[in-house]
Amino acid sequence: LRFSLPTIYRMARINERFARHDYLISIIKVKHDTMQADRQDKWRAKHKRTAKLPDDPGLKSYERSLAAAAKSSQKNLFPLTLFGFVINTAVLSSWLLLAATPIFEQVKAMVPP
Repeated sequence: LRFSLPTIYRMARINERFARHDYLISIIKVKHDTMQADRQDKWRAKHKRTAKLPDDPGLKSYERSLAAAAKSSQKNLFPLTLFGFVINTAVLSSWLLLAATPIFEQVKAMVPP
């Protein structure tokens, strides 16, 4: 128990962070799209409105890697499991409550009415 409970807790935290990464990457993508549109508007205002935007290979590479990160974080192909269950904080807390129920029953029986 001394080593298993902290390990199970760490597994739950890691699996929760996988879900959080998907949320954070989607926020980053929205911010990037907004800021990129602002940069393009400023560039068009500075240059002619009909001028073609310069080709930016770094921008395309960043957008491809951001899209790949978003896609892979949504899948979460390899969550940490224990006994076939994906361990997150909800599962961990329910297991702990189920394990503590007999102890609570024994304490109730020991307390005088």
